[in-house]
Amino acid sequence: MVEKDTSERVVITGMGIVCPLGDDIESVWQEMLMGKSGMARTTIFDASTFPSVFSA
Repeated sequence: MVEKDTSERVVITGMGIVCPLGDDIESVWQEMLMGKSGMARTTIFDASTFPSVFSA
């Protein structure tokens, strides 16, 4: 019987961040140091039927 190669290969081509506080580490860090939150009350639709009315 031939064994199947189950090893996976991963290539990291870069790193980044997707966050409501900014799009780079420095911006996000500064916003966090200022006590800002990436969360806010959802206002673009009626979220009252969901368990939470907050979104990022």
